[in-house]
Amino acid sequence: MTKNHCYYYIIARLAKEKGIDLNEIDIFYLLGGYGLKIEEMNNGYFPHISVTGNKVNNEIFEDRTGIKFFHLNYTTEKFEVANLIEALKVRNYVSAVANCYFLTYDHLNYKNNIGSHFIFIHQYDISNDTFLVSDNKFECVSIKRNDLDIALKNVPNSNNEVSFFDIEVVVEDVGIKDRIPEIIKLNALELLKNCKKELLNLKKGLEKLKTLEPIYKSLSYTETLNSIKSLNGPIVSRKYLLQSFTDDEIRREINKLIGMWEKLCISLYKIYEIGTDINLDGQLEDILELELLINEKILNNVK
Repeated sequence: MTKNHCYYYIIARLAKEKGIDLNEIDIFYLLGGYGLKIEEMNNGYFPHISVTGNKVNNEIFEDRTGIKFFHLNYTTEKFEVANLIEALKVRNYVSAVANCYFLTYDHLNYKNNIGSHFIFIHQYDISNDTFLVSDNKFECVSIKRNDLDIALKNVPNSNNEVSFFDIEVVVEDVGIKDRIPEIIKLNALELLKNCKKELLNLKKGLEKLKTLEPIYKSLSYTETLNSIKSLNGPIVSRKYLLQSFTDDEIRREINKLIGMWEKLCISLYKIYEIGTDINLDGQLEDILELELLINEKILNNVK
C-alpha cells in the first residue's frame, strides 16, 4: 500500500476493516482526484500563496462509493482517555485526529510541525500505560497515554473538540474502482480549462510577495514553498497521478512535471534564503505547457 497522505491512508485502512479493497490511489480519486488551485492567503501576520494540487470532498466520496463517514466528537473538557480505553474493549480499532506536534513517536514532526494528522489506534497496553497506533508513516508504534491525550486535545482549528470517526457501508457496490478512469478524465478536462488562469494567479501572487519587507518576504515565501511541497500540493498529487499509468511516455512526462514543480520550490528557496534574483516566468510557462500536454493526452487516451 502506498502511504503518502494520512487521510487517504486512514480511509483505506477503515475500508479494509469493512472488507473493501481500496488503496490510497483509489481514495485519492474517489475524494476528487487532482487539479490546481491558487489562493492568496493571510494568516493575520503575513500574506502567502496556497497552492493546492488535489481535491478532498467527503460528499463526492460518499456519492461515488456508497460509503458514509460518521463522526463522534467530545469537547476537550469532557473527553477522557478512559473513553478511548473503553471503546477499544468492544472493537479492535479507533481512528482519530491528532496534532502531529505532540506525537512523540514521529521524530520529524514532534515539537517541530503543528498540523492535523489522522491516526489509527489499535489497543491499550495497561502494563505500561501506552497505546499502540499506526499512521501513514508508522505501523504499530507506542505512545504514552498522557502524550496521546495532549495530541488529541490540541488539534488546530478543532473548536476545542476531540474527534473520532469511522465509515459505514450504506450501499454495497462492487464497481467502485470502475469509476476511476472517468474521474481521471474529468480531472484532466477541468485542469485544461483552468490551468492557465491558476498559474497566472500564482505569477501575480509571487510578484506581490517581492514587494514585502524582508522579514515578511521570507516568511511568505517559506509558507508558499511549503504549500507546494505539502501532502495536498501539486508535487504529491502528480506522484499519485504517475502511479495511475503504465505508459512509459506519459510516465516520463509526469516525472518531468514533478521535477519542474520541485525546481520551482528550489528557486523560491534561493530567492528568500540566499537573495538570488530569479525570474520565475519561464519556469511557470514550462509548467503550464507540460500540464496542458499531459492532460490532453490523458483526455484522449484514458478509456
